[in-house]
Amino acid sequence: MANDDHQIAQDPNFIQLRRQRLRLRLALTTLLVVLYLGYALIALYAPHWFSAPVATGSVIGFGVLVAYAIIILSIVLSGVYVHWANTRFEAQENAVKAALEKALDR
Repeated sequence: MANDDHQIAQDPNFIQLRRQRLRLRLALTTLLVVLYLGYALIALYAPHWFSAPVATGSVIGFGVLVAYAIIILSIVLSGVYVHWANTRFEAQENAVKAALEKALDR
């Protein structure tokens, strides 16, 4: 079993799949962290930007809309990852599994 795990870990297609998944996860995570931290820093150091009304006479501040946009973007990015995983990554996983099963059956 340990030999099988080593064989899987050394498979070039598996290594490529792991790298692609890692790059996508890091990109999406970095984007969200930058957005959340940017929001927090603006709220901390320039709260007047977020407290400005959206329109003349409006009681809704600009910060509320930005917060909603960040939440919606988080949901959209989750959907992007799921779509990417279900289309590209799953096909690659199946190819790696098939190749390894064929190699193990020898």
